[in-house]
Amino acid sequence: MALVGCHDSAVLHDYFHHTTLHEAYQASLEQAGLLETALGRGWQAAGSEALRRPTTIDLPYQEAGYFPGDSAVAIGYRFEARRGEAYTVQLDLYGDTSVRVFVDLFRAQGDSTADLLHVASVDSISPGLTGTFNRDGVYVLRLHPELLRGAQYVLTIASGPSLAFPVEGRDSDAILSRFGAPRDGGRRDHHGVDIFAPRGTPVLAAASGRITRVREGGLGGKVVWQLDGEQGHYLYYAHLDSQAVARRQTVSVGDTIGFVGNSGNARTTPPHLHFGIYRRGIGAVDPWPFVHDPGTEPSVVVADRSRLGSLVRSADPTTLRSSPDARSVGLGEVERHTLMRAVAATGRWYRVFLPDGTAGYVPATSVEATDTPVGVRSLAAGEPLYRGPDPAAPQVATTLRDTMAPVLGRYAEFEYVRVAGAYPGWVAASGGEAAAR
Repeated sequence: MALVGCHDSAVLHDYFHHTTLHEAYQASLEQAGLLETALGRGWQAAGSEALRRPTTIDLPYQEAGYFPGDSAVAIGYRFEARRGEAYTVQLDLYGDTSVRVFVDLFRAQGDSTADLLHVASVDSISPGLTGTFNRDGVYVLRLHPELLRGAQYVLTIASGPSLAFPVEGRDSDAILSRFGAPRDGGRRDHHGVDIFAPRGTPVLAAASGRITRVREGGLGGKVVWQLDGEQGHYLYYAHLDSQAVARRQTVSVGDTIGFVGNSGNARTTPPHLHFGIYRRGIGAVDPWPFVHDPGTEPSVVVADRSRLGSLVRSADPTTLRSSPDARSVGLGEVERHTLMRAVAATGRWYRVFLPDGTAGYVPATSVEATDTPVGVRSLAAGEPLYRGPDPAAPQVATTLRDTMAPVLGRYAEFEYVRVAGAYPGWVAASGGEAAAR
């Protein structure tokens, strides 16, 4: 510490910074000279873009998706979380399960995702990522596969309580007074939650740890203080009818701490446990996220997973959304028969890429396969077929003779056609006649 004491905090942060799996892999690409190639630069750019423009989701969340092996892709997910909520990130791969996908969790140090602090990381070879959010705020999760490796995946992100509920047979529905509620005519705030239960109901250790204080008197009446051995918080159990532990005693989750009562300044109220959480250097924190179990499951993926990685088209006009939610920001209108690639599915939505690279979500009901042509197109001999809907795109083929080609989809002023003996490609819509089938 003395060696770095004269330097600023940024240097101190770097001194204690641990290289993540993602950073170690990136360093190996750099050592191999691959970051100087177009593929390497694309891989880096994809990782940065996933953090800069993540998709906003709500927890719990589940998504089935596809990482193409022929292009650089990374995905970012933005969500809000509260201090004390436990998180679980599970990434299951299908097909080639040897692919490494780097999973990194960040916390925004403000309202935007421009300044991110790294929180935790694993890769897909690990069993998953688990932990507890230590701040209220915005978090970003990034998935980034290694260079030129493809795989199908199912991602599940869930959150829940990090502590056991401290009153036997009760849950958060029994909390009838929340943190921050006014007390004594507004002269002070409530620094815990009140959990109501019949007198004598067992009060249970919400975490494993050590009893630091057992006393009687003051506002709390009969109280017990416990040091949480996992998270380092001090847990406060007050208004007990009686205590069942002693100072310095070690307890495990679910051990009886005491029994519900109304001692102290709660003698005029029905029996309840006042449960508080205190953090050294911070003071009282809201116990609700630590003990509340929302009991919700992620939406089941209803969209057809067999279409993932395939070209599809819009069956009807629709709106490209920023998130899998009809109330989310619209990114633009998608015309009927617009060609797109489905890369992920969540609930009743597909995440798609339009031919110009724009990503977003469309309802699964608005998407159809490209098996049946939407029209036919006359092509003259020597007409070029482009790789993308852009005359500057590389040519994939040239027609050898006058022909009629099925139209599989459209985008902007171009049509995607299939020509016998050639790869499918894009042709300018003004270059011929299109007839609806």
